[in-house]
Amino acid sequence: MSPFIPTPTTDTELENIVNATVRRWELGDPAMKSMMAGVTRRADAVHAIRAMVKAEFGNSTIYNNDEYHVAQRKLGGDSVHLAIRRIDRQPITAWEDLQTIKNMLVGPECEAVELFPAESRLVKNIIERHLWCSADTTFRFSFGFFIEQ
Repeated sequence: MSPFIPTPTTDTELENIVNATVRRWELGDPAMKSMMAGVTRRADAVHAIRAMVKAEFGNSTIYNNDEYHVAQRKLGGDSVHLAIRRIDRQPITAWEDLQTIKNMLVGPECEAVELFPAESRLVKNIIERHLWCSADTTFRFSFGFFIEQ
């Protein structure tokens, strides 16, 4: 996998993302309808989408390489959120790629989880994967395999 390059996002690019996302909502994209359940007016959709885009990109560092776009957001303490999607917008199927991205952007001795939430918290987005990471290299989740050294 090629190295990631930090990619600043301009206000114009953010507005283009908002407009493209609003178009997806208007066209009835299932992921957008799920994320915007109950929103029926365009003005409300624009407002909600602008807030979502600002939350993801406004507090994030964006990285790109030849295959992936990653928004890295610090959550507080040592916690980091990675929102990962392929540049070609195809589904991510290789766990090895997620492991490599975590290693490159957070660290090889840092742990991360991918959450399969309760249905009440489910946001369906088939083209993006999310990792919640600890940047503390000594932190270990209390579950998983423990290999004796």
